[in-house]
Amino acid sequence: MRLYLGHYIGDVGPRTQRRTSDKDPMPQAQPDLLLNHRYRLSVRIGQGGMGEVWKANDEAHGARTVAVKMMPADLDANDRRRFEREVRILREVHHPHVVPLIDLGWHNESLFYVMEYIGPFTLEDIIVAHPQGLPEEARPWLFARAGEVLEALQHLHGQRLVHRDVKPANVLLKLAGATPHDAPHDATELWKQTGTQALLADLGLVARADLHSALTQSALGTPQYMAPERIESPIAIDERSDLYSVGVLLYRGLTGRFPFPRLSDALSRQPAPALEGLPPPLSEVVQSLLQFEPHRRPADASLAHGLLQDATTGMEKSTTEVRVMRRHNPAFKGRKSHLETLKIAASQSARGHGSWMHLEGEEGIGKTWLLQRSEFRSRALIEEGLQHFHGTFDGREPHSGFRRLLEQVLGHIERRSGDTQIAADALGPWGHDLKSILPRLLGHGWIEGCSPSTEEGPEELMQERVFDAVIRGLTQDSEIEPRTLILEDIDHADDFDLELLRRLILAAVDLPILVITTATPPMRSSGSPLHRLSNELELENRFTLLPVKAFEENECEGLIQSLLIPEGPIDPSLIQVLLERSNGVPLLMVQLFGGLWNRSALTWQDDLWVANPEALAQLPVPEMARNHFLQLLEGLDAQQRRVLDVASVMSGLLDFDVLCEACGLDDFELDAQARVLIRNGILYQEPEGFRWGHSWEQEFVQGELTQPMLQRLNLRLGKILEARYDSSDAPVQAIAEHFSLGGDEGKGREWLLKAADRAEAAWAHDRALELCERALQWTREDAVRRILLARIGDLRCRTGKPESGRQAYTEAMGLWTAVEGRWLSEDPQSMLTDDKESHEHLNEYVELIQKIGEAEMHAGEYEHALSSFSKSRELARRAQMTALTASACCRQGAAHTFNDQLDAARDCYQEAIHICAGDESLDSNYVLALIGLSSLDRRSGQLKEALERLDEAMPIAERSSHPMQQAGIWGQRGTLFQNQGRFREAVQAYITSRQLREECGDRRGLAITLMNLGRTLISSGETIRAQESLQQALDLFRETGDLQGRILTLGNLGSLHYHRGEHRRSHELLTNYLELSMQHRIVRAEADALVSLGMLQLESYQLSEAHDSLTSGLALFEKVGDAQGILRAKLTQARAFGRSGDNSKALELALTTEERSREARSAPLIIDALRIQSEAHRHLGALDVALQKVESALEEVRDQRLPYSEGCCWRTLGKVQRDRGFEWADRAGQAFEKALKIFEENDCQHALAVTCREFAHFLYQVEEQPLALQQLKRAAKHFRQLESTEELSITESFISQLETGEYRGTS
Repeated sequence: MRLYLGHYIGDVGPRTQRRTSDKDPMPQAQPDLLLNHRYRLSVRIGQGGMGEVWKANDEAHGARTVAVKMMPADLDANDRRRFEREVRILREVHHPHVVPLIDLGWHNESLFYVMEYIGPFTLEDIIVAHPQGLPEEARPWLFARAGEVLEALQHLHGQRLVHRDVKPANVLLKLAGATPHDAPHDATELWKQTGTQALLADLGLVARADLHSALTQSALGTPQYMAPERIESPIAIDERSDLYSVGVLLYRGLTGRFPFPRLSDALSRQPAPALEGLPPPLSEVVQSLLQFEPHRRPADASLAHGLLQDATTGMEKSTTEVRVMRRHNPAFKGRKSHLETLKIAASQSARGHGSWMHLEGEEGIGKTWLLQRSEFRSRALIEEGLQHFHGTFDGREPHSGFRRLLEQVLGHIERRSGDTQIAADALGPWGHDLKSILPRLLGHGWIEGCSPSTEEGPEELMQERVFDAVIRGLTQDSEIEPRTLILEDIDHADDFDLELLRRLILAAVDLPILVITTATPPMRSSGSPLHRLSNELELENRFTLLPVKAFEENECEGLIQSLLIPEGPIDPSLIQVLLERSNGVPLLMVQLFGGLWNRSALTWQDDLWVANPEALAQLPVPEMARNHFLQLLEGLDAQQRRVLDVASVMSGLLDFDVLCEACGLDDFELDAQARVLIRNGILYQEPEGFRWGHSWEQEFVQGELTQPMLQRLNLRLGKILEARYDSSDAPVQAIAEHFSLGGDEGKGREWLLKAADRAEAAWAHDRALELCERALQWTREDAVRRILLARIGDLRCRTGKPESGRQAYTEAMGLWTAVEGRWLSEDPQSMLTDDKESHEHLNEYVELIQKIGEAEMHAGEYEHALSSFSKSRELARRAQMTALTASACCRQGAAHTFNDQLDAARDCYQEAIHICAGDESLDSNYVLALIGLSSLDRRSGQLKEALERLDEAMPIAERSSHPMQQAGIWGQRGTLFQNQGRFREAVQAYITSRQLREECGDRRGLAITLMNLGRTLISSGETIRAQESLQQALDLFRETGDLQGRILTLGNLGSLHYHRGEHRRSHELLTNYLELSMQHRIVRAEADALVSLGMLQLESYQLSEAHDSLTSGLALFEKVGDAQGILRAKLTQARAFGRSGDNSKALELALTTEERSREARSAPLIIDALRIQSEAHRHLGALDVALQKVESALEEVRDQRLPYSEGCCWRTLGKVQRDRGFEWADRAGQAFEKALKIFEENDCQHALAVTCREFAHFLYQVEEQPLALQQLKRAAKHFRQLESTEELSITESFISQLETGEYRGTS
């Protein structure tokens, strides 16, 4: 399997702009070009992905020859600052085996730096000239050059500099006694020259960019010199990564080949192939440099150089003294069971059984360490082919975890394909809608490459589109490239993030995707969204909770051992104390170890690490860990404390340049102080700056500051950040926090509201609410407070706090008291003519009243809501604000409907229609009013009138180009057609609605349409299509989190299985349907479930239970005023009375129901009513009337697509004709055969079996006993397959009677 690993480069910073055009990014360098009025280019001597190298003359120093490297022109501001800073630092590096850096400058937009020109040859030239490896006699020369490289690295590492790009091409060869101009032209015999020296060049200036380049090339080749940890975890890079590269250099020089030809080989944790023909000491040195685990390599370049010297001089035993020292980063240790669980999950996911794992543990316990520093990533990649993508929620940027994941996945797609547009296409039709919710994703060309939406929609629709785009992007091509998606610290995720996570997990379970999340234990507390989701998925065996707990003693020992050189045994008492005082928390354990080491309390004696007993006794207990940290702080000088004080006030990544400016230090001073803090484990280095080792340490340092100093530092940082960024990419929340804590109320409120705007635009409503509430505390002006309180009310309602939302609205209303009286006076019109501002205030006031009404309606306080809507309606009417008047009328109509005041509701909707007619700007309210009237007509059984309202609304919705309204109207038309028995038209209406909802991305509405389509297809006998449609609906309801939709779909699936005769499965689904409806108080669904179960109970001859279910269901339908439901329940009751033998009662109930059904023009109910009457008359002996009724039913069903009802009618006709006597036998037989054919064609197994049994009775009467027995056995076979025990028992009894001659038929 080809392994694409480009995504391991990590995040692209917020200011990074990726080139998306075909413009050449390379500088326009050419011969004779003069740079900085000093360096004149002569000839290009090299070119690569990261720039060009030119030979040039330094005209300021006697035309000496220098080498100039021109960097790409498309570097962003962050890269520029970083390169400038690193070059300044490296200019201070002076070592005989390091190519001296001379200067740094800019030419137009291109960075260049100047080095001493050494000569034309590199170690790469020598190796290429010997494809089978250098000859044996040349090996001492190779080892000598490698030793010089190690000397250079020793010098760099001593200054805390890591090269990160050691390779033969960066080892320049300086020939003794030869100038660059008279150097030989052939590298084959170059090793024979005496006095040659190796100089290390290209000192990591482009390490980050080169990493990007190398990993991009990994689609075609392998970054062969890259240490494994650079791929597994870029943050784990240290000096030992350079030693690995030296090992690869030596291996290739000796053999002509790479030790690990493919990247997968390097990550396999297998040793490099043995070096044949090399003395064991030398082979061991090279193999030690190539160890997979960094802590298995020589401790530093000095030790590696010594080991190499000993091996080359033929020492049987090394004389190089092993230095006693500590490593700065521990190796990954322990967690074997966790690793095994992760590997199993990776294996299952890679095979298409996607799953979700949640790591739960306290801060510092090692969740990130487990995922980023263990062998899990490489094992999952090599053994299962799982690509690895990683995002973290930081609590500041909305949806940061998903933004980082998308950045990595889309970047990987772009690098793999070489085409930005392919990555953009991965986002699907709604990718452009990500621009507002994930603004930091802009600039790569992905969102920009998506077609803009033709129109905006309501928030719910826009969220559906964003969900779709993110899920598409993260799962794109996962079938051919399995992947792991990691989201850390979901404690900081908001409700939108958790809903997106839920959808991602549900999408992943059907794909080769492993989703891993991490959080602290309270995140999964009972009742939380995460807890509910995990319970849902545990039922499918796709969720695993993986608690990460404290270390055991052996894990503690392995951790500490990996920090020590030599890596020898440790005094057990030291381990016990560290374990006890750290509570087994690895992070704290390392810090305590660091404290002992800094106090020189650890010594290597007699091949054992021991601790000073006194220092060990003074280690703080867990509760006193802050005392230990205080001891560290006391050991710092004033400048180091200054850096920490400023850093304690900063949030998130400690940007190097911001920290420099805030501390008043230059680059060199800050770098020097930061190195000390890093060595003490207080700060950790990142590509763009630093981060704190632990949040409580930051809080501790900040707590030591006086309040005036804390204010001054925050104010300073706020001003620095405000000046550095423009509004589009400013860290608004950080700036708001700094100004707020700095005491600048005006700036604080300004930036708090900017942060709230950004959060609300990204649907991070909880965060927006918190920011607005904080801004309110600093707002004094009533006019501003009114607006802000109304906004707070909106946000509280959106975040599920309607009662507190009402409180905010009410508080806002209180600020209108000074002007409210004028607006409620007899002549508000005169006030409105004053000025535009007064009109805007009135508009704001009326909208606020309507919001209060909506909150009251949401709380079920319909009378209060009606009062509010009436007040807003009257004010808007008198002020001639037609849009608000129409809106108030529609809201009032809805409130009256909920309050069962249907006539008043009708009046409100009629007034809205009167206002909107003729004004196209009011089309939206016009359509709402017509839909409201249609709903009232349908509720009262006036189906024809309801349909006419929708017919009137449709052209208005089409005129206003509102596809969601159009889709809703088509869906309601489908329901009305179905109620009228016009099933073909109903199906077509639902299909049109489905197409419209798919086009505009309305997945919730699509689920509803599919459910209704499935229900219609059941009635029309297309059970296979119905099941497909209902299953799609169920999946969509599940994806969108619509519990009510899922419950209703369960009921429809129960009905589907009932029609197919699968009564056992139907009973399971309908029972679940009933339980969930009762649990979630969905009254109509509960009524429907009871009536449906009553029908099933009738089929099972559970007559008493059926009567109870039907009575309860009818009462609930009457309670909610569902006319169609009432009629259906009464018809089923009529059947129950007939089955119980009370045919007079059945007849009476069926007659009254038929009358009501005709008033409602509901053909299916009319047909069933007529058939039930026919059965009742048959049992009462009125066969002529029975015949008339069933023939009328068949006349009604003729123009319908109702195969189940039609089959039942033909069966009833057969029974009536059978009972009328022998002379009607032909017609009876034909009727039974038509019924059998219909039931068989439509897979109605139970109805087919019942019809076979009734047909058998007829065949016995006409003395066709063999055929009768055949039909009875056919019926028994179907009942047996359906596990219908009662029906099977009855049928087998008839078979027995027929075979023994005791059968007498049935009435």
